[in-house]
Amino acid sequence: MAATTSSNLISFPPELVLEVIERLPYGDGSVVSNLARTHSRLQTILSSYEQSLTNRFARRELRHAATDFPTEQRGFRWLQSCAKRYDRVDDLMAMLVSEHNVSPVHKHNMGLANTGLLLLYHLQSFASHSAKLAFLKSLPKDPLTAMYLAIHHATLTARYHGEGIIHQRTYGRFMDANTISLRSDIEFCFAEASLELGPSFIHASLLPTDPPATSLSAEVTLLNFYHDHAIHDWFLEAGLQGVEGIGMPPVTQGPRKGVRERSLWTTLLERMAGLMACPLENVRGAIEEDAAPHDHDLAWLDLEGKASLMRGEDLVPVLVEG
Repeated sequence: MAATTSSNLISFPPELVLEVIERLPYGDGSVVSNLARTHSRLQTILSSYEQSLTNRFARRELRHAATDFPTEQRGFRWLQSCAKRYDRVDDLMAMLVSEHNVSPVHKHNMGLANTGLLLLYHLQSFASHSAKLAFLKSLPKDPLTAMYLAIHHATLTARYHGEGIIHQRTYGRFMDANTISLRSDIEFCFAEASLELGPSFIHASLLPTDPPATSLSAEVTLLNFYHDHAIHDWFLEAGLQGVEGIGMPPVTQGPRKGVRERSLWTTLLERMAGLMACPLENVRGAIEEDAAPHDHDLAWLDLEGKASLMRGEDLVPVLVEG
């Protein structure tokens, strides 16, 4: 039976095989991957027509993938990555907008935050740290606003709904100046890791799996960033040391990076401060204030607006004649 099936398969014209493959659902890519392992001729056909099949699957199931995850090397691996990334973004957005979230993304900013997560993925396409810095410095205000809001709400969600050192319980019942500084350092490192590692880090932080889906848990990753970016000599009032409810800084060990690289998070904020003609210490509040009204320029962002931001452009307002 197996020999007969193989013989019939070999006799099929490539055009007919392609037509059958094109009608299959792509999904997470497992169907195509399994199909390639079924027979050597199928593997050859899939390899020979990978580009055209990728384009067909993308147009049918992931219509915006070329805009959301731009690349010159499209193939099954890219398409499978796109599907996985969309799933992560959907998971994160469900948590960020949840009615159970203490500080959710407001409905009018859902499209903007979603675009911000996609832009974080785009940032990962730059291999070197210096290239990431250059990309951030090249962006205008609107794409940076989207990235900021995505990280801002992810940080607040982690503060109240996450696990480990990022959670508010870490800092105890009393928030003195040192404890507030500790929380700021931890959240700075969370934002830095979000820019450096992208939504996969945020996803692992807010929706952890057991065992971790990556080689390092989000908690260990965050502590590594804390070790490299935020460790300094802490002064804790003698009367508060060891008192229950007072947050204490984490203890980390190991060598630090020889040369500290320029912070991506600081670079984003400095770029925004320059574009908004706003002092650096006030820029975060200014961004959040601008995004608060239900009718601000980027509210209710549609697909066309998202495409503009993904191209690294500001949203061009629609002028109404009259």
